[in-house]
Amino acid sequence: MARNLCHFLKTDGFDPLKRLFPSLRLYSANPMKKTENVAPVYTKRDNEFKMTKKGTISTLEQLLQLKKFDASNIVMDNNCFKYVSKATLKGNYTVFKQKGITQETLFKYPEILTVLETEQKLQIIEKLKYDINEVAILLLLNVPSLEQVEKNEENPEVGIIATLSSLLQIDYQKACEYIVNKPFLCFLSTEKIKTKIKILTSYGIPLEEICNDLWVLRYREQLIEERLSRAKEYNIGVAKTWMVRAKQEVFQTYIQRRSDNKSILGNSSLAEYLSERLECSVEIANYMITKQPALQNKSLKKLKELIDLLYAEGFQPQQIIRVPKILVHSVETTRKRLQQLTEKGIKIDTLSLLTKSQNQFMQYYEALLKNKNKSKIKTS
Repeated sequence: MARNLCHFLKTDGFDPLKRLFPSLRLYSANPMKKTENVAPVYTKRDNEFKMTKKGTISTLEQLLQLKKFDASNIVMDNNCFKYVSKATLKGNYTVFKQKGITQETLFKYPEILTVLETEQKLQIIEKLKYDINEVAILLLLNVPSLEQVEKNEENPEVGIIATLSSLLQIDYQKACEYIVNKPFLCFLSTEKIKTKIKILTSYGIPLEEICNDLWVLRYREQLIEERLSRAKEYNIGVAKTWMVRAKQEVFQTYIQRRSDNKSILGNSSLAEYLSERLECSVEIANYMITKQPALQNKSLKKLKELIDLLYAEGFQPQQIIRVPKILVHSVETTRKRLQQLTEKGIKIDTLSLLTKSQNQFMQYYEALLKNKNKSKIKTS
């Protein structure tokens, strides 16, 4: 009866239950499916599929025909292999071989297999008037730096590659290696590079040292000239590239120390000075310097003061010769320790105690003090 009444009340477009109870939800046996908001699927780019170290080593073995040990060393020595996919390695290898890059070049510069923007970089490199194997390592530069190289090489005879090769007496491939290791060279004019190298060599700095410290070419010509001329003025010996790069206070301290040393030594060598002060042969003095290489860089003013202190405290030359390490120690620390021992009436026969670390010295000092107190008790 209830079913018939409900059917009777339901007419087209009229539902009494909805009118009476607007918020009432009616559930049917076949509910409508919910509409799902599906986010767009993110597809990784090729270079985001990074390989495991093992996978990278295996791929290099296959591509470069290497032993596992050699491939492993390449991956360990080059961080760029941590962020590369297998497809990138294989893709670059295929393209490079098509462009004429030899297996020998790939073995010498395996890191170029990891580069991105390969096609754009190859287009720039192919415009350079060099064999592609000579300049292949330039692929490691970013695009702006490569474009700058291309701009500089519009006239190859005065380009950055030819300039470095000529001035530093190296081949084109080595010049490209230097450019990759020091990209700032891309943005220096060749005239500035020529001027700076000319100044450095005029002060006796060999080309090999310049090659090992190309950062010196980043400094202004005026600064290079000023620093090296000051070093020559003070007659401190052979000029070095680090003198240009050093901070002003460091350079000034070095100049002062070498000047002091010169005034103490005169025309003598360090070995001759030690031989005279310690009343020993030059051979023994040279042996002491060999045992304590830091003596060569020690201020002779401090060294003289230390030897004078030890003599004033009653030590003999032979005691110093037996413990040459004492000569590289601080004058202030040595004086403080000797005063500490003297105040307690402790005498030492060897200088080795004075060369110990602070912790070791205090342990020995306390042990000596304890033994001294014990002996006092026994004699009293």
